[in-house]
Amino acid sequence: MASRPDVSTIVEADPRVRAAAAELDAARFERQTFERLMTPPLTVGLDYGRTRTEIPIGAITGGPPGSALGANWLDRELTFNVSVPLPLFNRQLEPRALATGRILAAEARIRTVRADVRMELETTWSALEARRLVPARR
Repeated sequence: MASRPDVSTIVEADPRVRAAAAELDAARFERQTFERLMTPPLTVGLDYGRTRTEIPIGAITGGPPGSALGANWLDRELTFNVSVPLPLFNRQLEPRALATGRILAAEARIRTVRADVRMELETTWSALEARRLVPARR
């Protein structure tokens, strides 16, 4: 009589189990996508500009010629800013809940498919062993 094969490796190689595992992976990736969408991105900016600066006439004091002085010039400005948004409102609630439900359904399906495949293999092996025990009639 032949020894009983390792059923777990055969079960994992079954196409139905592999399809259910792929469905579970797809549901997990969908959930990860919505988790990433919930996190707001960091914004970095750089701006260059020119500003005309003016000292109005009469702003300089200190004597009779100083009260009639004024000036204009151009300033070049380089502005760097960083914005870190705070996720005060939790967005993407419904899609994340649907993705979580899909994960739970896929996990249940893969368990069911594995059990069905294991049952089929065990039943077939038992039938084969029973057939070997019964002598052939001539």
